[in-house]
Amino acid sequence: MRIEKLFGMDVFSGRSDELMNWLERRLKERKKTFIVTLNTYMCEYAIENEEFLKIVKNADVVVPDGEGIVLALRILKGVRMEKIAGIDLMVELIRLASKRGYRIFLLGSKRHVVEEVKRKLEERFGNLIVGSNDGYFKEDEDVIESINRSNADILFVGMGSPKQELWMAKNMEKLEPIILMGVGGSFDVLSGYRKRAPKLFIRLKLEWLFRMLQDPRKLSRLGMMVRFVFRVLKRKLMNS
Repeated sequence: MRIEKLFGMDVFSGRSDELMNWLERRLKERKKTFIVTLNTYMCEYAIENEEFLKIVKNADVVVPDGEGIVLALRILKGVRMEKIAGIDLMVELIRLASKRGYRIFLLGSKRHVVEEVKRKLEERFGNLIVGSNDGYFKEDEDVIESINRSNADILFVGMGSPKQELWMAKNMEKLEPIILMGVGGSFDVLSGYRKRAPKLFIRLKLEWLFRMLQDPRKLSRLGMMVRFVFRVLKRKLMNS
């Protein structure tokens, strides 16, 4: 697996098909795999937060889910690599599950959203969703028991970052699914309650801006994203 270091974090730098082949092997071999989909905000948050940095470093694979991550590695390492959007990776894993008979559990978002995702995925892929739960629960143990009782092979957690990664890391030893992946706001998009960025925004590498325009609460992250940009430029100047 091709890896590049970014501020102490190992970021996958290969192609999406290489990643999918690796994940399929992990499922076949029943090796628990914690996936972190890293964007600019999460990277800066990890640099400034020791607990979250440790979680990212301990992940089995860190995926470059953001143009800022791809650009930072190009500036600092001269590496040209593919952005792998978390929602695209999620859909590829769902396709793999449908093809190979793996079971999926959905955790997070509001109840009507996660139930709509479940309905739409079953409509498209059949009965591969063996359970779901919204993200507004009080007791971890009840949810963990429900997940494990479902015999799910893949767990998608849509609570937003860093909450979803903190929750999975905290409960990693108790959770039985093979693949655990935080999917942020993907449930909102897959349910149809939010739109994915138009192709023009994606082509201009402004998908992050479209998400902020849809959810102004995310504007609070802008300061941290700006700090990341200056951090990258400072590192480049120091290395020149």
